[in-house]
Amino acid sequence: MNGMSYEHLRWQTRNNVLIVEIVTPVLHGDLIEQQLCDELLTVWQQAQASHVVLNLAAVQYLTSAVLRAFITLRRHVKHGGGRVILCNVHGQDLLKILTTARLITTSGSTPHLFEFTPDLETALAQLETGATTVFPESGPRGPNGR
Repeated sequence: MNGMSYEHLRWQTRNNVLIVEIVTPVLHGDLIEQQLCDELLTVWQQAQASHVVLNLAAVQYLTSAVLRAFITLRRHVKHGGGRVILCNVHGQDLLKILTTARLITTSGSTPHLFEFTPDLETALAQLETGATTVFPESGPRGPNGR
């Protein structure tokens, strides 16, 4: 971890990528949203990294108010020409919140704000190669490949 300690996150940099691990399992309310937003923007400015990976492995639940913090960070990073990728989204509830709000897509068929990968290493590899998440044209496939 670099720099100061934060209540809702841990962070590090790797190859001009800011890796932020959100450590608070349940994120809800305007107060947490503001604290998280302040922490995210502070570490991004301190790291001076072009890209950001938000690792959500520890997050079990968040509310729409908290999504504003992610969107605010994305706006700043994109303005600087960078990318923001969400990774390690575990649990159907969290996945549903993020897809319903159109922050991510699991099929590529709907508009979305954030790139999304299953894990940190995939996110870092995509940033290193310049690749983006590619989804099958017909969306997710069932167990029989249909």
